[in-house]
Amino acid sequence: MMAGVTSAVSEVEMEEPICLVENHAGQGLAVRQEALQVLANITQPVVVVAITGLYRSGKSYLMNRLAGQRTGFSLGSNVQGQTKGIWMWCMPHPRQPGHTLVLLDTEGLGDVDKGDTKNDTWIFVLAVLLSSTLIYNSKGTIDQQALENLHYVLTLTECIKLTKSPEENGAQPATTDGLAVFFPTFVWAVRDFTLQLQADGKEISEDEYLENALKLRGGSSPEAERYDRLRECIRQFFPQRRCFVFDQPASKRDLLRLEELLDDRMDPEFLQQLEKFCSYIWEQSPPKSIPGGCKMTGEMLGTLAVTYVDAIQSGTVPCLESAVTALAELHNSAAVREAAALYQELMEQRAELPMETAEGLLELHEQCQRETLQLFAERAITDDVERFRAELLRQVEAARLHFCSRDEEASHEKCTAALQELYREMEQRINDGIYFVPGGHQLFLGDQQTLVERYRVLPGKGVKADAALQEFLLRMESLARSICSTDRALTEKDEQIKDLQAQNEKAEEEREAERQREAEKLRKMEDRIRRYEEAEEEWEAERQREAEKLRKMEDRIRRYEEAEEEWEAERQREAEKLQQMGDRIRRYEEAEEEWEAERQREAEKLQQMGDRIRRYEEAEEEWEAERQREAEKLQQMGDRIRRYEEAEEEWEAERQREAEKLQQMGDRIHRYEEAEEEWEAERQREAEKLQQMGDRIRRYEEAEEEWEAERQREAEKLQQMEDRIHRYEEAEEEWEAERQREAEKLQQMGDRIRRYEEAEEEWEAERQREAEKLQQMGDRIRRYEEAEEEWEAERQREAEKLRKMEDRARRCEEEAFHLRKRLWPDEEKKSHSNGWHSGSGSQETESGSSWIQRILAVLWEVLKIIFYRLSELLYKWLCTDKY
Repeated sequence: MMAGVTSAVSEVEMEEPICLVENHAGQGLAVRQEALQVLANITQPVVVVAITGLYRSGKSYLMNRLAGQRTGFSLGSNVQGQTKGIWMWCMPHPRQPGHTLVLLDTEGLGDVDKGDTKNDTWIFVLAVLLSSTLIYNSKGTIDQQALENLHYVLTLTECIKLTKSPEENGAQPATTDGLAVFFPTFVWAVRDFTLQLQADGKEISEDEYLENALKLRGGSSPEAERYDRLRECIRQFFPQRRCFVFDQPASKRDLLRLEELLDDRMDPEFLQQLEKFCSYIWEQSPPKSIPGGCKMTGEMLGTLAVTYVDAIQSGTVPCLESAVTALAELHNSAAVREAAALYQELMEQRAELPMETAEGLLELHEQCQRETLQLFAERAITDDVERFRAELLRQVEAARLHFCSRDEEASHEKCTAALQELYREMEQRINDGIYFVPGGHQLFLGDQQTLVERYRVLPGKGVKADAALQEFLLRMESLARSICSTDRALTEKDEQIKDLQAQNEKAEEEREAERQREAEKLRKMEDRIRRYEEAEEEWEAERQREAEKLRKMEDRIRRYEEAEEEWEAERQREAEKLQQMGDRIRRYEEAEEEWEAERQREAEKLQQMGDRIRRYEEAEEEWEAERQREAEKLQQMGDRIRRYEEAEEEWEAERQREAEKLQQMGDRIHRYEEAEEEWEAERQREAEKLQQMGDRIRRYEEAEEEWEAERQREAEKLQQMEDRIHRYEEAEEEWEAERQREAEKLQQMGDRIRRYEEAEEEWEAERQREAEKLQQMGDRIRRYEEAEEEWEAERQREAEKLRKMEDRARRCEEEAFHLRKRLWPDEEKKSHSNGWHSGSGSQETESGSSWIQRILAVLWEVLKIIFYRLSELLYKWLCTDKY
């Protein structure tokens, strides 16, 4: 099983566990190098939680839940143990920032397939020595049998030694008090607990339950001593101890697939107990440390594991003092390297070479040394710290001497360049022959003194200013002697000429002067010819060197041309990739057109659905047929779901085959990693060769600076070659820019493809939403139809009510008409009478009664009008949208 590891500067997060300590039958225990590499990348303090217990007792499930995962450490549903050796899972601590949580799942104790109790003892010993919190997992209750299964505690004093004797090669037996400071916090996890936490009729806590089980009986009988011995060891070795009990997590049938079981299918009481257990481990488990309080990092934990396993494999017992010494050696050595690197970094950042004075460099050195020693004091463990401090001071002193040497070299180079620059004017005057005249020596000395004064006022020359000046003046002494002898010789010649002029006549003086001039010309000509011959020889040697340089330059150009051909091939490959990417984009565009056509078809389907809605309103019988077709579709969907279930079973079998392939791939990756290590060694050898070539090139560059004066005559050819190389470099830069543009195009194409894929996913989601809308629209149509049927029935009932009310009103009107005829049969006749009868008292009585009849008739008409108005209003109210 391989682990995907994501490393940061100070923490490591693993995707799955890896084996830390292998346990091979017949070969014993061995630490995996891959796990050591993972631990070496962890520079944070580590909290190490290990679990041990009988095999097939559910240890791996608890560790997976501590990791915040359901899967990781291997689980099994049969009677055969799954975990072999010790497996490790590293992750950022969920509750303690700046710490790394390391989970160790150990091989089950008492496995009948092994039959080796000594192997179980060493696995238990390693779990105790490597962890800061030890979880012992058992089932049922804490009874005598459960305690006897923990008999490995009795062997700790025999399997672990505290210190080595200075007189003997062996180790001194350890005492319980001495071992307790090295041992972890002890947590007993009791699984499938079925009892009530009560004692003497009172409720007790889980910790009190553990302490009651560890109570001593007392007595001098062999049975009492054997009974108390194991309990006494547990109490003394693990003074800090806790107990947690767990109910059965689920039914027996669901236990076979516990890692796939969701929380809602598990016992709520078990989940509460599990949350309480995980919170305690995350919040209360201390970081792994050594006596003295120094917290261990991942690299120190790996060293501790290697030390203990090597001791076990060699046939000896692990010695805690030796392990602590090895950790201190590792930690202090790392502190020395870190402090030395800090000194080097500080000097590189703050030193501006060349320094003006040696005192300035010394002051900077003392400042950086103080900061370096302060860092070392913070990092180092107080165990033989003076030896490592002396080693650090030795490395700092070596680095200081190296910086002093670099400062002197930089100062010497700068001073030499400054003197060479000031000497150019004098060199030009020497070439012009200004100093090769009578009195030229004094002129030369004056110019030399002026050069020295100008040099002395230059700033920033460094510690080699005077030494460089002395070297320059020593080189100038031979030239000064030459000029002085020439000046002396010329002066003597002048005196001789003056004597001859005084002795001879003017003609003789003129002839002698002419002869002397000719002789001087001949001498100069001979000197000039001799200088030309020497210069020709030097030029021939220089030409040969330049020819060699030209040959190297041509080789370099040829390599550039070959690189250009490779770049061209690379551009062609990039063009092919772009072509393939274009084809892929075209396929996506074609797919997009198909999706657009599909969307149009969906729109047409929606239009058709609208038509279907109108048809549903017109014909209820078609809806009945459609519901039948929907029932058939549901039947087909049920068949399709059954086929999906069959396909899922086939996929499960395929996944198992993929798991086997992944196992094979892990083995192959392991072989690739071994090949990569060999390649790394080969790359280091190549780097050494390149370093040698770099040194050789630097020597050539130094020689080239010395030949700079003579190389000016060939400067034009070299300039042409450099221009050609510059063009090649510009072409290389253009190709690099082109490659970057191609990469950007590829990135854009990748983004475009991702957008297409996202659009496809959005379209699929949109299609699903449209299907849901269609489903909702169908449901809404059915509700509309049901409401329409109810409204039609209600409307018919209201129409029946209105019809009855109209019949009743008509009957009321007829009854009123007949009643009026019975009450006033002569009303029409009296209303058409035009005369007024006066006379007796009987006529006056009839006239009064006629007025009363008219008033009653008017009131009756008003009542009919009101009744009709109320009927109209009632009809309108009944016909509103409310019904």
